[in-house]
Amino acid sequence: MTQIYADQKRTFWWVRSDAPFFVALGVMGALLFIWIMFAVAINYGGRTELVDAMNSLLESARLRGKLDQLEVTEEALGDHLYTAGVKDPDLLIRTSGEMRVSNFLLWQIAYSELYVTETLWPDFSRTDLLEALYEYQNRERRFGGLTRTPVPLVDEVVFDFEDEALEIPAAY
Repeated sequence: MTQIYADQKRTFWWVRSDAPFFVALGVMGALLFIWIMFAVAINYGGRTELVDAMNSLLESARLRGKLDQLEVTEEALGDHLYTAGVKDPDLLIRTSGEMRVSNFLLWQIAYSELYVTETLWPDFSRTDLLEALYEYQNRERRFGGLTRTPVPLVDEVVFDFEDEALEIPAAY
C-alpha cells in the first residue's frame, strides 16, 4: 500500500510505501523490499517550519483554553512540525560541495550524520549514493554523547603561517 502525505501548507510531501519502491527516482536503480519513506520539499524553509510549528502549538493551546498552562517541550514542538510522525533522517547528503545545511530540516537533522560530496545533484549516481552509505556505515553514532575512545588532551595548538607561528592555548 502506498500513501501520500502533505503538511497543511503543502510545502513538505512524503510517500510511505510497504510495496517495493524505486528509491530517489532510480538513483539507486534497485528495488528495496522494506518500508521506506521518500520526502520532497517544495518551497520549504526550516526557519519557516519552526515558526509555523510554534504558532500551531500556541493556537492549539489557545483553542483548548490552556494557553496560560502551555509548556513548550521538544516533543510538543516536534508534534507540530511539517514532518510530525516522520522519523528524523539518519543521514543528510549534501551535494555540490556546499558546507552548509541551507535552511533544510533544521530541527530534524540535529543528530543526523552529514555527508558532503563535490558531485552536483543532477550527476549524483548510484555509485555516489553507495559511497555515502559506506561512509555512513563506518561512523560511530553518538547522538550527542561522548566518544568511546577518549581524545588525548593537547597543551597548545600551533598554526604555522609561513615565517610566523601563532600559538593558541588549548582552552580556546
